[in-house]
Amino acid sequence: MDQDTGRNHTVASPFPGLDTSPSIKSAPLSPRSTRAEAPSPPQSPRDHQSTGPSEKNFSDGSGALFSMYLERAGEVDRQMTENWKGDADGIIVFTGLFSAAVATFLGNTYQNLQLNPQDASAFYLAHLYQRSAAEDGTSVSIPPSLSDPSTFAPSTTAVWVNILLFLSLVISLTCALLATMVQQWARRYLRSIHTSYQPYKRARIRSLYAEGVEKFRVSWAVEALPALLHLSVFLFYAGLVILLSTLNLAVFGVIISWVALCASLYLIITVMPVIFLDSPYHTPLSSLTWSLIMTSFKLVLGAASFVLRSLHNHGWAPIRLGVNTHALLATCQRRLRLGMVKEAEEVAMGLSSDIDSRALAWTYDSLDEDHELEQFLAGIPDFFRSTSVEKPEVVITNIRDSSHRGSLLLATVSLINRSLSHGHPTEPAQQQRFEVCVKAAFNICAKSFAWLQRIGSWRDTYVDASDQLRLYGELSKAADQDIALLADCMAARTVHWSFSYELSSCTTALEQRFGVSRHTLQEYLESKDAADIQLVNLLHFVEHVALRYSGTLPWSTSASTIDFTLSEISRIDIRNTSSELRARFCRLWNLIVTGGTPRGEQSDDQFLKRVLAHLAAMCLKLHQGTASTPAAFSASTSSSEFVWMPITSYPMCTEDTHGSSSSSYSPLESHLNTFRIVSTCPQLGFGQARSHDI
Repeated sequence: MDQDTGRNHTVASPFPGLDTSPSIKSAPLSPRSTRAEAPSPPQSPRDHQSTGPSEKNFSDGSGALFSMYLERAGEVDRQMTENWKGDADGIIVFTGLFSAAVATFLGNTYQNLQLNPQDASAFYLAHLYQRSAAEDGTSVSIPPSLSDPSTFAPSTTAVWVNILLFLSLVISLTCALLATMVQQWARRYLRSIHTSYQPYKRARIRSLYAEGVEKFRVSWAVEALPALLHLSVFLFYAGLVILLSTLNLAVFGVIISWVALCASLYLIITVMPVIFLDSPYHTPLSSLTWSLIMTSFKLVLGAASFVLRSLHNHGWAPIRLGVNTHALLATCQRRLRLGMVKEAEEVAMGLSSDIDSRALAWTYDSLDEDHELEQFLAGIPDFFRSTSVEKPEVVITNIRDSSHRGSLLLATVSLINRSLSHGHPTEPAQQQRFEVCVKAAFNICAKSFAWLQRIGSWRDTYVDASDQLRLYGELSKAADQDIALLADCMAARTVHWSFSYELSSCTTALEQRFGVSRHTLQEYLESKDAADIQLVNLLHFVEHVALRYSGTLPWSTSASTIDFTLSEISRIDIRNTSSELRARFCRLWNLIVTGGTPRGEQSDDQFLKRVLAHLAAMCLKLHQGTASTPAAFSASTSSSEFVWMPITSYPMCTEDTHGSSSSSYSPLESHLNTFRIVSTCPQLGFGQARSHDI
């Protein structure tokens, strides 16, 4: 075949010995296929490009990024063009009414610019009558009010009135014309950027027109229309005042007073955004006033800085004064460069967190339906992890002070109660609402242990203990140490307050939690009043939760949360428990009395004494009438007295029947990683995040 046609020819391989010819040979051409084909018409470069492979390949790799650009740019373009059209529509309506009013006045005032035909006729008739009387020998004079038409000139007042009124009319009509053009610009802009091309081409076209809008300052032109319209109104006021000054002084006085009041208000509204950046009042001249004031300050401060620098060089001025002036000059230059809108944005970013609380309180007050409150609560956990908001916990806490609905936590608990009012949350939406509310409540009250009982108020509801333990297990994995601790406290309280038949439905979770076999767990559940499972729960909480904080947070909110939890789960009749668990309790008691912990963590005596204070009542019951009966305290000893007692005053259990001295203490093993402590006390050996099994 001809080489120019580029068909079925073999290209010589540049590598000898390698066959570079096509692996599939072409079939013989049929007579129909060998027929001479009509040459294609020549294509222009544009047509060739539009039909090339790149145009048909809609899965181009750049499509994702440019589609994101177009999506975001589309919202910006929509808002911009809607603002253009909104301003243009208002201007067209106003100019229609205003121009009609101005034209009505001009229908009467423009006649003062020309000679009145009746005055000219009267003058000429008087002149003829004078000549006729002179022929008869009678002397007649022309009245002075009849002036010679050839010397007519309009009065200065009439000229100024008509100048102002005509100029007002022309400017208002010009505004109407420009407003219709702005509407056309907006439609043309949208039509030009909304094409059916690939995202890559559409992005380029949109960028071209968007940069043109910025380069030719279309926004300035749109903002100039209201300014011209305001100018037209003030010109009309000026012409009206001058006209009334020649007609009646009483009417003139009333109208000039109103015009002066309006002008003063306009001036105040113009300057208010310059002084108060949060002012909603604004005129088209406010931005110009801002620029003029900042420019004036810049010039004055620049001159002052130059003078002070010169004086300092001669030793006549302190350097601090020049430095302060230069700093003010730099601030003025920055504000002038940013503009009034950006300056307001920077001020908003520098405000305290109270404004965030007020914003969220307003949102909270506007929620009328349960699903709206659920959506609001679903965002609270992520809000607490925000890096943009300063002190998010303070923002959420202050909602109560700024809101008219009261405490957000109370509303959360009420929503939970409403969700559970019809029984167990079997529906997915109802279950999701319960989890959202619990997670939100945990984040809200993580800094206040006093709300722990409030959160636990649904323990008597239709929520299964297994569901609660599962949810608390998920929350105990949180990176926030307060939330993780609160979840473990709630899990311990759930086990303590649940009945045996309720815990029987979550044996798998309890096996993993306590690290015991199913057979052993079943024996614990069958004990009198479920005392065994309650004691296992207490020992587990003390070992894996309370004593983990013994050296890190002795008097913090977390320690108070542990203290509150121990006060509830330690309400156990230890005499109804098995001998094995009583022996474990005594060994743990002896370990704490000696200042140790199950895993060898550093401890704080004050915190250990607070733990022992909650275990003291059980120790008294267990050792009553034995040689290990405590003598330093009794059942009437208050918790505050326990804290002030030296730890050496707590007796150790030496009863052989309790097995407290038979072996060293080993903590309960666990296989479910559901507790994490993030400590910030490197001096105590807790400098990094660690996971602990419970």
